[in-house]
Formats: sequence, structure tokens, C-alpha cells
Amino acid sequence: MVVAGLSLQPQSCAYLPGVRQSSHLSSTLSLASPATSLVLSQRVAEVSLVLSQALSEVSLVFSQMLVGSAGRIAGVAVARVVAVFIGAGAAMALETGVSVRLVGTALPLATTIRFLAVVALAVVVFFAAVAFLATAFFTGLAAFLVAVAVFLMGFVTFLATVFLAVVAAFLTGLVTLFLAAVGFLVVTVRTSRVVAASAYARGAVAGQANSRSDRDATIGRMELRPVPPPPGFRETMAATYDGVAQQRQEMGEAEWRWPIAERFLDLMRHRGFDTLLEIGAGVGFTSRWFADQGIDVTATDLSPAQVELCLAKGLKAFVRDMYDPGYPAGSFGAVWMMNCIHHIPSTDVAMVLAGIADVLHPDGLLYLGVWGGVDREGMPVADFYLPPRYFCFRSDETLLRVVGEEFEVISFETFSPESKDPDDDLHMQSLFLQRRR
Repeated sequence: MVVAGLSLQPQSCAYLPGVRQSSHLSSTLSLASPATSLVLSQRVAEVSLVLSQALSEVSLVFSQMLVGSAGRIAGVAVARVVAVFIGAGAAMALETGVSVRLVGTALPLATTIRFLAVVALAVVVFFAAVAFLATAFFTGLAAFLVAVAVFLMGFVTFLATVFLAVVAAFLTGLVTLFLAAVGFLVVTVRTSRVVAASAYARGAVAGQANSRSDRDATIGRMELRPVPPPPGFRETMAATYDGVAQQRQEMGEAEWRWPIAERFLDLMRHRGFDTLLEIGAGVGFTSRWFADQGIDVTATDLSPAQVELCLAKGLKAFVRDMYDPGYPAGSFGAVWMMNCIHHIPSTDVAMVLAGIADVLHPDGLLYLGVWGGVDREGMPVADFYLPPRYFCFRSDETLLRVVGEEFEVISFETFSPESKDPDDDLHMQSLFLQRRR
């Protein structure tokens, strides 16, 4: 029988001697001609190549589901080995004319190739399915572990947040309580000092009289904290005296000051001076007294409120700072300073005294009265005026040395007002001075 140039002839299969022979239906493929054999071989090779490429593409698709490059390489290798095997086997069958037996039955070559292709595809699909299931399993496991880790991190973060919130609230409450206690103490101390100062100014402390003598006694017992002058202490002092200007007006002047003023007036007249600059004039009692004696008086003070009270007494009065008297050189024959230089820090006192000497005549006079007796400088632990003032007390030796740079000492004496406690370490220092030529 000849089909498309091919002839199929039944042949017998020889078996080993001694064995019963049986006939089998065998299909033997023989070539009708060399040209036909070559064409058929090319077709089979083309089919094998297409099958190999198809299996490779299928394996690539399934291998994309594998985790990592190793899975992809393995899938491609398996598919290509199977495809090559099928193609090579088919080619060999055509070239040699070997028939293929499956389950004892000789099958046509085309059927055999299709069968082997299906088997190969089944193998690839099997391994791809295994890879897919493994990938899904490990992906799910990884997702589960990530979810557990996220949960644990969230839980730990929650606990940490709660803990920090509790600690912060506790510390905030503790700090708030501490600040409230400090604020209460500060307010209590300041209130008690204000009440004490107000009571003192009204003459209500232990039945004392409303006088400067009582205040002078308090200065004699003043305790200082050894600190440098705070920034802006002069502006603070001006505000302090602004706040007590009316009280100082009501208190009047201490009686022990008038004999000193009379002696200084006699010295001025003896030297022929009739102009006087009072530095630290306060509310103007002393300036008014000198003016009433026929002296041309100019009153200056750091406190605008006290200057207003000086003006109310009919005086020439100006707001001036001891650091800058504000007058040309040689403008006055005399200068009066009572209890103001002890507000000048030790670092500045020489400069201030030089400025005062400059406004005097070449042989002009200076009266300097100040609390002192010990070297003590700083802010008072308790001041009867608020805000607290800066003080710099000087021993007798220190004061004489400081003023000696610009002035000659005419007289120097110390005394204690009658209201002063004998045990106090401060006393009044009273100096009559003449400018050095």
C-alpha cells in the first residue's frame, strides 16, 4: 500500500529460537525515495523546534511564579531538555526507520511525537504547579510573618506610647507642682515685703514714728548678697524711687541732717560760692532749704516722680544720672550729695567722682554723706523699698582712698544717728571735700 509516496508493508518480527513466535501487526515506515525522506525529516525537525520553543515559553510563564532566579533557571532547563529529547528522538526515528512500540503496540511516528509532547507538557505543568503552590505557600507564610511583625511592632509602639505619655504627664504634673510652690513662695515673700514696706512707710512697724530716722536705722542693719549689679539696675532704681516718692514726701527730712547743712553753708559763704548742685535731691527738702538761704540751687535726681515734687517746691529741678551730671565744667561752686554714692558699684565710683569734680570750680566744694564702715556690696536680702536697690558700702579707709583721687579732705567724721542700733556695723560717713587743683 502506497500513501503519499510512502509504502507500508507488513513484516514479521523474528524472535529468539526456542521461543514461540507470534505474529504482530507492525507498522514499518520506509522511505519511497531519498528526496521524500529528506523533506519528511525537515518537517519533523521543524515540528520538533516549534515544540521545543513552545515548551520553553510555557516553562517561562510558569517559572515567573517561582521565588528567585534559581526557580526560573530550573524551569527553563527542564522544559528545554524535554523538548530537545523529543525532537532528537523523532528525528532519529525518521532517519533510521525504527518503529516505536508503546505498551506492546507499534504506533505511527506522528502519534508517538504528539504523545511525547503531551507527556512533556504534563511534566512541565506539574513542576510549574508545584512551584506555584510552593511560591504561594511561602508568600503566604512571609505575609503572615510580616503581619505578625507589624502587629508586634504596633503593640510595642502602643505600649511605649502609653508609657511615655504616663511618664510625661507625671513629670509635667511634678514640674507644675514645683513651679506652683515656687511661685507661691515668691508671691508670699514679695507680698510680705510689700506689706512690711508699706507699714513701715506709714509708721506702723512696732509703733515706730513715721520718720527718716527709722529708715536710717534699717539701713544700718541691711544684709547684702554679694552679687554684681544686675543689668539695668539704674533704671530699676529710678522706678523704685518713683514708687515711694509720695511716702518720702510725707516722711520729711531727718533732723540730724540740718546741722551738717548749716556748716556746709558757712563754708560756702566763707569761700564765696553761691551756686549749688544737689545730686540725688530726692523730693527736694535740702535743696529748698539752701534756696531759702539765698543760694542758687539746681536739684537733680534719677527719679522723675521725685523731680516733680522738687518742681512743686519751686526749685530748678531736672532728671539727671550721677554717671552724667549734664553740665559744663566749672558750672557750680559746690555740690551736695547725701546717701546716693552708696548706689554706685565699686567699679564705677572713680569715674562718677571724676565727673562730679569736673562740674565744680577749680577749688569748688563737695559734701559727701553716705552709709558705710565696712566693705560690702550687692543686693539686699530684704529691702524696705521695692524693687530692691543695689548698694555698695565702703569702709572708712576705702572711702578716703577713693575720694582722694579727685578731692582733698577738709574734714572727715563718722557718727551713728540716735535711732541706730549700737550693734549695727554701719555708720554715717560725713566728708567736707575740696576739688584738687
